[in-house]
Amino acid sequence: MKLLLTLVAAAAAALSVPAQGYNPGYSVRISVSFSSVEARTPMEENLTPPAYAFEMRRAGMAGEVDMMFTVLKDGSVADVKITRSSHREFEEPVRAAVRGWRFRALPDNAGAPPRPNPCRGSIKFELVDH
Repeated sequence: MKLLLTLVAAAAAALSVPAQGYNPGYSVRISVSFSSVEARTPMEENLTPPAYAFEMRRAGMAGEVDMMFTVLKDGSVADVKITRSSHREFEEPVRAAVRGWRFRALPDNAGAPPRPNPCRGSIKFELVDH
């Protein structure tokens, strides 16, 4: 059994890392996508996956959470707001994970200092039968 987290940035880059949790008979897939509201998509440095709540895995519940967040000048994340959620149980793990994400700050244009960058994203929690 393999547990994977798939990160997909707006630039279509993908990365897979082990996700937390194990349950015989299926795999857990957590997909993350994000883009900048201002078409300046930041490059990720560290995107830790959200936890897939044990109760939700045990109940066989999949779901999706949409959010807005701001990448600050130093690459940290602030102002995480859930805009839509299929199940409330996924919301706090998403908030906690996104608050810990780190990005490389992007300058406005050549030579300009970095500035806060509003972004939107979506995280899908899926159970995949073997």
